[in-house]
Amino acid sequence: WRSVHPQDALDTLDQILKEECYLPDWTLLTEVPDGDMEQNNTTDWTATNVTHTKVTSEPALWGKRWSSVVTTSAGGYISNAAALRVVPGKRYHVSALCRVTAASTTAQLTAYDNTNAAAIQTVTSTNQATVRLWMEITAPSGCYDLRIRMGNAENTVTSIWDEVCVFAIETNELSL
Repeated sequence: WRSVHPQDALDTLDQILKEECYLPDWTLLTEVPDGDMEQNNTTDWTATNVTHTKVTSEPALWGKRWSSVVTTSAGGYISNAAALRVVPGKRYHVSALCRVTAASTTAQLTAYDNTNAAAIQTVTSTNQATVRLWMEITAPSGCYDLRIRMGNAENTVTSIWDEVCVFAIETNELSL
Protein backbone atom coordinates (compact mmCIF):
# COMPACT_ATOMS: atom_id res chain seq x y z
CA TRP A 1 0.00 0.00 0.00
CA ARG A 2 2.79 2.44 -0.84
CA SER A 3 1.08 4.40 -3.59
CA VAL A 4 -2.64 3.69 -3.03
CA HIS A 5 -4.48 4.17 0.21
CA PRO A 6 -6.42 0.99 1.23
CA GLN A 7 -9.70 2.91 1.49
CA ASP A 8 -9.31 4.09 -2.13
CA ALA A 9 -8.95 0.45 -3.22
CA LEU A 10 -12.06 -0.55 -1.24
CA ASP A 11 -14.05 2.37 -2.67
CA THR A 12 -13.03 1.41 -6.22
CA LEU A 13 -14.04 -2.23 -5.63
CA ASP A 14 -17.41 -1.11 -4.24
CA GLN A 15 -17.99 1.09 -7.30
CA ILE A 16 -17.13 -1.75 -9.70
CA LEU A 17 -19.42 -4.22 -7.92
CA LYS A 18 -22.33 -1.77 -7.66
CA GLU A 19 -22.16 0.02 -10.99
CA GLU A 20 -20.15 -1.96 -13.51
CA CYS A 21 -20.55 -5.64 -12.69
CA TYR A 22 -23.45 -7.38 -14.47
CA LEU A 23 -24.70 -10.59 -12.86
CA PRO A 24 -27.86 -11.77 -14.64
CA ASP A 25 -30.47 -13.92 -12.93
CA TRP A 26 -31.32 -16.63 -15.46
CA THR A 27 -34.49 -18.69 -15.48
CA LEU A 28 -35.98 -21.18 -17.91
CA LEU A 29 -38.67 -19.99 -20.28
CA THR A 30 -41.94 -21.81 -19.68
CA GLU A 31 -45.57 -21.74 -20.67
CA VAL A 32 -46.66 -22.44 -17.07
CA PRO A 33 -48.21 -19.38 -15.36
CA ASP A 34 -46.19 -18.63 -12.21
CA GLY A 35 -43.84 -21.48 -13.07
CA ASP A 36 -41.05 -19.59 -11.32
CA MET A 37 -43.23 -19.34 -8.16
CA GLU A 38 -42.37 -15.64 -7.79
CA GLN A 39 -45.99 -14.46 -7.38
CA ASN A 40 -46.84 -13.71 -3.74
CA ASN A 41 -50.03 -15.82 -3.98
CA THR A 42 -51.02 -19.33 -5.04
CA THR A 43 -53.90 -18.46 -7.39
CA ASP A 44 -52.20 -19.99 -10.46
CA TRP A 45 -52.16 -23.37 -8.71
CA THR A 46 -54.91 -25.76 -7.60
CA ALA A 47 -54.33 -27.79 -4.44
CA THR A 48 -55.72 -31.31 -4.03
CA ASN A 49 -55.25 -32.96 -0.61
CA VAL A 50 -52.39 -30.60 0.28
CA THR A 51 -51.69 -27.37 2.09
CA HIS A 52 -49.99 -25.16 -0.49
CA THR A 53 -48.04 -22.05 0.52
CA LYS A 54 -45.30 -19.90 -0.96
CA VAL A 55 -42.22 -19.78 1.26
CA THR A 56 -38.96 -17.87 1.46
CA SER A 57 -37.27 -19.90 4.22
CA GLU A 58 -33.85 -21.47 3.86
CA PRO A 59 -32.52 -23.55 2.28
CA ALA A 60 -33.38 -21.59 -0.84
CA LEU A 61 -34.28 -23.00 -4.22
CA TRP A 62 -34.28 -20.32 -6.94
CA GLY A 63 -35.44 -16.72 -6.88
CA LYS A 64 -37.37 -15.08 -4.05
CA ARG A 65 -40.17 -17.63 -3.43
CA TRP A 66 -40.90 -21.32 -3.91
CA SER A 67 -43.89 -23.57 -3.24
CA SER A 68 -44.25 -25.74 -0.17
CA VAL A 69 -46.54 -28.74 -0.60
CA VAL A 70 -47.64 -30.48 2.63
CA THR A 71 -49.87 -33.47 1.93
CA THR A 72 -53.05 -33.98 3.92
CA SER A 73 -53.64 -37.32 2.20
CA ALA A 74 -51.30 -39.74 0.42
CA GLY A 75 -50.87 -38.76 -3.22
CA GLY A 76 -51.83 -35.09 -2.70
CA TYR A 77 -50.55 -32.54 -5.22
CA ILE A 78 -50.75 -29.06 -6.67
CA SER A 79 -51.38 -28.54 -10.38
CA ASN A 80 -51.45 -25.60 -12.74
CA ALA A 81 -54.92 -24.00 -12.65
CA ALA A 82 -54.84 -22.81 -16.28
CA ALA A 83 -54.85 -25.35 -19.07
CA LEU A 84 -51.62 -25.88 -20.97
CA ARG A 85 -52.81 -26.41 -24.52
CA VAL A 86 -50.96 -29.24 -26.22
CA VAL A 87 -51.19 -30.97 -29.59
CA PRO A 88 -51.66 -34.76 -29.65
CA GLY A 89 -48.56 -36.52 -30.97
CA LYS A 90 -46.15 -33.63 -30.23
CA ARG A 91 -43.27 -34.03 -27.79
CA TYR A 92 -42.93 -31.83 -24.69
CA HIS A 93 -40.28 -31.20 -22.05
CA VAL A 94 -41.62 -31.14 -18.46
CA SER A 95 -39.41 -30.37 -15.46
CA ALA A 96 -39.29 -28.75 -12.02
CA LEU A 97 -36.82 -28.13 -9.22
CA CYS A 98 -37.67 -30.22 -6.17
CA ARG A 99 -36.44 -30.96 -2.67
CA VAL A 100 -37.98 -33.15 0.03
CA THR A 101 -37.65 -32.18 3.69
CA ALA A 102 -37.30 -35.70 5.14
CA ALA A 103 -35.70 -38.94 3.98
CA SER A 104 -39.05 -40.76 4.20
CA THR A 105 -40.67 -38.48 1.59
CA THR A 106 -41.22 -39.35 -2.07
CA ALA A 107 -41.86 -36.29 -4.24
CA GLN A 108 -43.80 -36.91 -7.45
CA LEU A 109 -43.83 -34.88 -10.67
CA THR A 110 -46.62 -36.04 -12.98
CA ALA A 111 -47.56 -35.01 -16.50
CA TYR A 112 -51.35 -35.42 -16.51
CA ASP A 113 -53.67 -35.63 -19.53
CA ASN A 114 -56.58 -33.59 -18.21
CA THR A 115 -58.66 -34.19 -21.37
CA ASN A 116 -58.67 -37.97 -20.93
CA ALA A 117 -58.19 -37.95 -17.12
CA ALA A 118 -55.03 -40.07 -17.15
CA ALA A 119 -51.44 -39.76 -15.98
CA ILE A 120 -48.99 -39.70 -18.89
CA GLN A 121 -45.78 -40.15 -16.89
CA THR A 122 -44.53 -39.73 -13.30
CA VAL A 123 -40.99 -39.23 -12.02
CA THR A 124 -40.07 -39.36 -8.34
CA SER A 125 -37.32 -38.25 -5.97
CA THR A 126 -36.41 -38.89 -2.34
CA ASN A 127 -33.44 -36.52 -2.49
CA GLN A 128 -33.10 -33.92 0.26
CA ALA A 129 -30.80 -31.89 -1.98
CA THR A 130 -32.37 -29.79 -4.72
CA VAL A 131 -32.72 -31.76 -7.97
CA ARG A 132 -34.42 -31.10 -11.30
CA LEU A 133 -37.01 -33.78 -12.00
CA TRP A 134 -37.65 -33.96 -15.73
CA MET A 135 -39.26 -35.99 -18.47
CA GLU A 136 -39.94 -35.84 -22.17
CA ILE A 137 -43.47 -36.87 -23.05
CA THR A 138 -45.55 -37.28 -26.18
CA ALA A 139 -49.07 -35.91 -25.85
CA PRO A 140 -51.43 -38.89 -26.21
CA SER A 141 -54.18 -39.11 -28.80
CA GLY A 142 -57.04 -36.80 -27.84
CA CYS A 143 -54.95 -34.88 -25.27
CA TYR A 144 -55.42 -31.11 -25.57
CA ASP A 145 -55.11 -30.03 -21.91
CA LEU A 146 -51.91 -30.84 -19.98
CA ARG A 147 -51.65 -30.36 -16.22
CA ILE A 148 -48.45 -30.62 -14.20
CA ARG A 149 -48.94 -32.24 -10.80
CA MET A 150 -46.37 -31.83 -8.03
CA GLY A 151 -46.89 -33.62 -4.75
CA ASN A 152 -45.96 -36.45 -2.42
CA ALA A 153 -46.70 -40.15 -2.30
CA GLU A 154 -47.05 -40.16 1.50
CA ASN A 155 -49.37 -38.30 3.89
CA THR A 156 -48.24 -35.43 6.19
CA VAL A 157 -44.89 -34.89 4.45
CA THR A 158 -43.43 -31.82 2.74
CA SER A 159 -41.77 -31.16 -0.59
CA ILE A 160 -40.56 -27.85 -2.01
CA TRP A 161 -41.03 -26.96 -5.71
CA ASP A 162 -39.78 -24.22 -8.05
CA GLU A 163 -38.96 -23.39 -11.69
CA VAL A 164 -41.67 -25.51 -13.34
CA CYS A 165 -40.91 -25.71 -17.05
CA VAL A 166 -43.01 -26.97 -19.96
CA PHE A 167 -42.39 -26.38 -23.65
CA ALA A 168 -42.79 -28.17 -26.98
CA ILE A 169 -39.45 -29.73 -27.92
CA GLU A 170 -39.59 -29.19 -31.68
CA THR A 171 -41.04 -25.69 -31.71
CA ASN A 172 -39.56 -22.53 -33.18
CA GLU A 173 -41.47 -20.19 -30.87
CA LEU A 174 -42.66 -20.04 -27.28
CA SER A 175 -45.82 -18.26 -26.22
CA LEU A 176 -45.31 -16.19 -23.09
